[in-house]
Amino acid sequence: MYLIWGTALIGGGTGALDAEDGAGLSDKDAAVIITPSGAHFYTLDADSGLAEDSPNVIKPDVNAGLKRWIRTLGSDELPDGANTGDIIRWNATTGQWESKAEPFELESLILTPTDISPVAVQGGMYFNLSQNAVYIGVT
Repeated sequence: MYLIWGTALIGGGTGALDAEDGAGLSDKDAAVIITPSGAHFYTLDADSGLAEDSPNVIKPDVNAGLKRWIRTLGSDELPDGANTGDIIRWNATTGQWESKAEPFELESLILTPTDISPVAVQGGMYFNLSQNAVYIGVT
């Protein structure tokens, strides 16, 4: 199963969902497309055959066959979360998008040792091997 990211729904250009070659797509692949109008979430239906009807049904421009991207959720349809940290995630087991509220409970967190943070952002976390310490929020 693949998760595809893009910046346009149609048009066939770089970042457009319809530019994804249908030959490499499988049933239940997922896509998240972020456009100026908002976020769009899609699931690939390998035997749909529906007529293209953007933004609800997107047909790959190449090797589509019966494959269609079916819009499952748009940012205009998202309910308000209970927390500002609520997220949307794809559940591969159920094949559905779902909302997940903070906090996350992690069984373990494995950090690759390094001497500097690989991502210089506030809130970044890394393990400094030379000092045998975990740093959070260090740039």
